[in-house]
Amino acid sequence: MRIFKMPKLKYWVASIIKSGSLMLLLLCLTLSRAEEAKLFPFPLVEAEKAISDWLRNRGFQVSSSPAESSLIQIKAIKNKEKWEVFCQSYSPLASLIKVQLEKAHPVDQKDLQEFWLFLENYGRGAYTDSRKQTTYPQSIFSILSAAVVCIEGHTGEVPLQFSGFLINEKGTIISTAHDLEKIKGLKIILKNKNELPGSLIRKDGQRDLSLIKVNGQFKNYILWQEGRKTLLLGEKVYMLSCANRDAGEFIAGVVEEALQQKNKLPLWRVDMETLPGSSGSPVFDRYGNLIGIVKGRLKGTDHVGFLIPLTTLYEFLKESSFK
Repeated sequence: MRIFKMPKLKYWVASIIKSGSLMLLLLCLTLSRAEEAKLFPFPLVEAEKAISDWLRNRGFQVSSSPAESSLIQIKAIKNKEKWEVFCQSYSPLASLIKVQLEKAHPVDQKDLQEFWLFLENYGRGAYTDSRKQTTYPQSIFSILSAAVVCIEGHTGEVPLQFSGFLINEKGTIISTAHDLEKIKGLKIILKNKNELPGSLIRKDGQRDLSLIKVNGQFKNYILWQEGRKTLLLGEKVYMLSCANRDAGEFIAGVVEEALQQKNKLPLWRVDMETLPGSSGSPVFDRYGNLIGIVKGRLKGTDHVGFLIPLTTLYEFLKESSFK
């Protein structure tokens, strides 16, 4: 869990006025003290529901209202105790939570500690990866895995299978480019096991990236524009692959080496199980931000993988006139 301190009031107020968030400013000025905002790996709508349910289960009367498009204010009252919780969208799959405290309506500190513990457990309690003993929330897995696809084809009598992911509602898929030179019978297998014919619309052998198209409208896709370009050594990352013909299989890993050039291509090196068929898989940080694409693994190993960074994907899509 990461903790973000709110900026000094004068700078915060200036920023609020500049952005036009007058309602938020008026709300903040009426409060006497704020807990530090804490970041949790679940989306804004889910944060509102989880917090509201937690408060109701403790006998509070709860109401919520949007303070602005990406901010929800939750009010809860029980006798003389009053809570005000602000949920701020940090990314499509993560939220900043802040509790506002008033001297006239004191909050029991034990209840406050229990509240933060609840959110921590809620965010990490749905799944545990046995190899890394790493947790991640069910909500992120469900949303992201639905955009992952299996890609199959053949070159003569040799069958090929790799991974990819949808990046818009129109059926555009990103994957790697190696082994696509003479591929035939391109077939896309969705998370729900539906199979669709695919067509290769662009490939870049140097960057090892390709664009594949399927016909149809798709509600689940990866927001590549909101990804992260930089990573930290030792940071935990998460791959959703189709290595075993099951789109959205979860594998956890760790960033092992800083970004380095490998055959003129910048790559992240990760300690992560990378099986045949993983190439083209999307990789995320713990908050659901796209951070790279699996290129492949070090020969002779199954736990040393290489990721194509997001900057390379941006360059490829820009040259493809993709927006």
